[in-house]
Amino acid sequence: MRAGGRKRRFGISIPEALARDLDELAEALSTDRSRLVGQAIRAFIQEHKHHVAPHFCLGLFVVVAFPGRSRMPELLEEFRDVVQGYNHFHTGGYCIEVVVVSGFSERIKALHTALLEAEGCSVRYLPLAHRSI
Repeated sequence: MRAGGRKRRFGISIPEALARDLDELAEALSTDRSRLVGQAIRAFIQEHKHHVAPHFCLGLFVVVAFPGRSRMPELLEEFRDVVQGYNHFHTGGYCIEVVVVSGFSERIKALHTALLEAEGCSVRYLPLAHRSI
């Protein structure tokens, strides 16, 4: 929401443990739950914009997996039309891939879906720029 914009109130239900975590974080950050939830929703929408309208985008995938349990080599090859480059790191018993992607949102969405469905992977997409097509 833009600063100074109108606000809309609505109710949500979340697990008690998640509500406690939210309250603890709000207190630690000296803010309120509404502000944190608004920030989380904005970040989620930005990360998943590919579901709304086709566009051309540039972004990063950060993928964390256990060694030998990732389909990254096959996926990087299958999506080489949008994969611009990547780096592979090992730390703390994990493989970490940072993948730079650029192309049509439908292809990047397909890669995101494939990564999310890969067993043993944690995936984050960080959009950097987009433009309408």
